[in-house]
Amino acid sequence: MNSDNNEQQQIIYTGREPPTDPVFQIVYRDEDFVAVNKPFDVNIDDDGKDRINTVVKYLESQYPEMKDNIRFVNRIDYATSGIVFIGLKRKSTNEAAELFQKRTTTKTYLAIVHGHVVVNENDADNVINKPIAEDFSDQGGFKMCIGIDDPANPSKAGRQSETHYKVVQHTYLNDGSNRPVTKMILYPKTGRRHQLRVHMHSIGHTIVGDETYGPKDPLSERMMLHSWKLQMPFTKRPHLSLETLDPFTEMYIKK
Repeated sequence: MNSDNNEQQQIIYTGREPPTDPVFQIVYRDEDFVAVNKPFDVNIDDDGKDRINTVVKYLESQYPEMKDNIRFVNRIDYATSGIVFIGLKRKSTNEAAELFQKRTTTKTYLAIVHGHVVVNENDADNVINKPIAEDFSDQGGFKMCIGIDDPANPSKAGRQSETHYKVVQHTYLNDGSNRPVTKMILYPKTGRRHQLRVHMHSIGHTIVGDETYGPKDPLSERMMLHSWKLQMPFTKRPHLSLETLDPFTEMYIKK
């Protein structure tokens, strides 16, 4: 008897594959700026590699006149979806970049995190104020962590980082696992690498599908973090208020 017919072959999950046909959306466009709703698991640019789907390649294919004029004002992680703001002229790009540097923009993210987050009843807008540093234990040099005081290595202290958050809904994943999750609104006041991911992980509520700071998750098709809204309070031009659709509907979570 052939044992191959009697034994099930175990499938080993090694991580998500990038989308083969990602859908980009133009959120805003004028002669100075363009804002793109970036799909999840898509890179901003090639970064020295010959990637098929990137924000840059999408824009250059749709608007050939933008070639060599694309200047990113903000960036979001590969696994994060949502608003990416881009300048098309040097002067206007500098104007927008200054707003980010002075922290006068309002960035609003949506997230689905593991567990039911309990908020302070006396403060509807809770705050995580913890420094973020490079994780020197990560051989790939990719991960970040909460900073610690180490007189022998001051770089471990990290940089001041602040995130405000609000709980929207306690619910459960709609992937068959019925895992408890919380839908949240996150407001990063600073812009550190992986800030929202590290801060949520630090309070015991890792973002669903975040396989860098959480376990491998074959049931989640994506990391559930989305750059939802962006307000740009320009002083020499009209203010911009950008918004995308909420991607975290009944497809991902129960009502």
